[in-house]
Amino acid sequence: MNSGWGRASLALLTLLVILGSLIGVLPLAHAEDPDPVTPGSQYLGSCLQGARTLSVLIVLDSSGSLTQTDPQGVRYDGIRTMLAQLGRMSRPDGKPFSVEVAVSAFDVGYVTADRIVNWTKINDDPDNRDAIVDSIITKTKNGTRPVGASTNFQAALEGGLDDFDDRQGPNTCRLLVWFTDGEFNDAAAGVDAARQSMCAPGGLLDAIRRQRIQIIGLQLGTETTDLKPMTLGSADGNTCGTYPMPEGSPLGIYLNAEDVGQLGEVFGQLTKLLQGCTDAGTSGMIDPGIRRMIITSPLNGHLSSVRLQPPDAPAFDAPTVGGAKHSGDYTTRGSSDAGQLFLEVEFPHAMGAGQWGIGANEPLTANYCVFADLALLPVPNQLIAAQPGVSISFKTVDRAGEVADLGEYSSAIAAGSVVGPDQRPRVASAEVSVPDDVILRFDAEPADARVDYTVRLQLITHSGLVLPDVTLTAGQALMLSEDYPIVVPLDRLDLGSAIKRNPARADIKLLGSPKGETRVCFGAPENVVVPSEAHGTTLEYPPGCVELAANQAQTVTVSATPTGIAVGDGAGEIPLTLHPVSTSESPAADVTLPVVWRFENPFNPWVMLATTLVVTAVSVALSLLALWLANWITARYETRGLRYISTAVTCAGSKISKAYNQDAAPVDGHAQGPQHHLVSVIHMNPVRGLAGRSVRSFCVEDLTFRSKSQRSLTSAARFWVEPPAGSALMCSTKAAGDPEDGSMASVPPGLGLVVILVCTVADLEGDDSRIPGRLFVLSRDESLSSSDVDRVVSAMDPTRMRRALATKGSVGSTRNPNAAPTAADLFRPTQHRDDSAGSASSLFED
Repeated sequence: MNSGWGRASLALLTLLVILGSLIGVLPLAHAEDPDPVTPGSQYLGSCLQGARTLSVLIVLDSSGSLTQTDPQGVRYDGIRTMLAQLGRMSRPDGKPFSVEVAVSAFDVGYVTADRIVNWTKINDDPDNRDAIVDSIITKTKNGTRPVGASTNFQAALEGGLDDFDDRQGPNTCRLLVWFTDGEFNDAAAGVDAARQSMCAPGGLLDAIRRQRIQIIGLQLGTETTDLKPMTLGSADGNTCGTYPMPEGSPLGIYLNAEDVGQLGEVFGQLTKLLQGCTDAGTSGMIDPGIRRMIITSPLNGHLSSVRLQPPDAPAFDAPTVGGAKHSGDYTTRGSSDAGQLFLEVEFPHAMGAGQWGIGANEPLTANYCVFADLALLPVPNQLIAAQPGVSISFKTVDRAGEVADLGEYSSAIAAGSVVGPDQRPRVASAEVSVPDDVILRFDAEPADARVDYTVRLQLITHSGLVLPDVTLTAGQALMLSEDYPIVVPLDRLDLGSAIKRNPARADIKLLGSPKGETRVCFGAPENVVVPSEAHGTTLEYPPGCVELAANQAQTVTVSATPTGIAVGDGAGEIPLTLHPVSTSESPAADVTLPVVWRFENPFNPWVMLATTLVVTAVSVALSLLALWLANWITARYETRGLRYISTAVTCAGSKISKAYNQDAAPVDGHAQGPQHHLVSVIHMNPVRGLAGRSVRSFCVEDLTFRSKSQRSLTSAARFWVEPPAGSALMCSTKAAGDPEDGSMASVPPGLGLVVILVCTVADLEGDDSRIPGRLFVLSRDESLSSSDVDRVVSAMDPTRMRRALATKGSVGSTRNPNAAPTAADLFRPTQHRDDSAGSASSLFED
């Protein structure tokens, strides 16, 4: 070979390696963007085909910008609609299926789901479904109030990955629904470094995809350069993570609402996609082979019903909210609101194909989304030997159990794969046979007591719609020779449900060989995965070997006893070794038996009510103790990195400005700052004595921060701040329902950014147009700027507090009739101050 050409080749190869190592960090100018919806929707639809559980983690942006972009909280209405629809989901084959939801939040940091809405099953009891959703929305509103000054995408995804840590059971579809109105503008090591780390091959985004967690990115407002590529892997010339993604990786879904007016429509679209729906456009022409559809349309107000015209039955009026049955046995279910029509229509068997019409008393822009609602089921009682050239037959059935006519589709293509107990693939192929069976053929080995398989059926309608693959992933027990004992089941052992602390259990049946003595040996349980609340729960059964005489039957009971009350899937594996008769030349057959069960904590309002009444009747003291314990455990402030500053200000009308040349000097000693800012955030000091602990209450100078759990079990804890006696306050995080007289104000437990104005009641009730006060700024946001504080203060209007005191009376006299402090009293250092340190000490409860 020419040496010059060899050196050039080496140089080129080196360059390619370097460029390849930078993928996910550098923009790719000519990369073609993936479809932001269809591949992800098809992936989800296929996952749901054989899922035992759908786990949905909603990660909500709680930065302060949402007070401008979504001031009415439209996002919560969208989440409610989504949860209501998820609560009605079921598997096409009718097998048990759990939908569980959790809610977390992020701004500069991450608030875990156990502090907002922990994992909750929402499709269990139809009678309590609405109450469960109401509880989730209430907790979500209370736990995600927009307060932070910035958004840290790295914290959001790292926290979300951690919250999924105990949702790793088999046959679980995991969705991370990520909502933000901002851009990636905060990270501990800097945004650029964090982005490079997250998007590098093998980085955070790849870790999420390896865990089979599908990201659904929801952007409110102008599209940014980060959310879309992080969701899809590639967008706008930028890649994030390994791209193209490895085969089998969860494909993301990205939706954008340009403004809050489109947010309801986007959540409606998301609700359809979460069910694996296929967009069929706006024509209303429905292909054969479709068994259910969802009709959506923007609305200009509440609409009670719409008129539907099926192609094969008389027209009927369908309510936009609630369920109904109509002529031709069509069933509709509506969950619409004032801004969005959302109507699900279920077709009777062999009906619904053709032109549909829709009408109402206002113009509609109807969009149709369709489902085949099919499942693959193995033909019962198949005896499959462990040998080459064997096959498994499947039927394609609808929700009613009727066998589908695959001739309704323009294309039906099958594919399959098989893996043996040694984790090596077996030679396999799949086909659609006449009339409608799907056949999976493979070569088994003589000691294959069990194989794992995946079979897929791709369907394309006559109009060209590519429907989500009909997919089945399962295990199949094979018949070994008569030299071996028989173990039933070997495909999967389902223990059922472990309700609260009650165990779940099931039996394994053993049968000896007719040729002589055999044995089955049980290894220690492996790969046990349980929810964090039930940490330590394991599989329990007699260890060691079971000796079997010829044709002898034995039973081994397997159980799992929860160590704590939890909601979620449990899973594990039992290693088994099947030893043949001593005269056999066959080797021992090693096989792993998957075990699954479900942790449940049923929502029962009657039990809850009865328990409350009994506790109250037995002893009021016990009730008070229970509430005190709830306060102690759950109502806590997050104080890691909390800093504060205070400064003297003057209030003139609705304007708050810095006070200069005062007799009462600022107690922090640093508050003068630049002339054009109220405070200098670089001089903010830690609140001493907290040491980053989570506490129930603390003081900063004369301000007292308190917390308390609600009496209602469905309500989140309350957090608020109180002024000193004889004073009133105004707070940037004031919530609806807070008193206007300044006697208290709600604050978020995360303390992202809280700005508080304190004035004496005497000054507020006086006639002076210029009122002295003191401004407090508390924040855990390391990227907080003085301009951020100025913007928050500009929205605060002290005249509202003056008017409230004039009409409702003095909070100071109510709180302490003997106290009437002046401004000088208010600004005097208190016994909680440590002036030598230049920062506040705290009195706290932990």
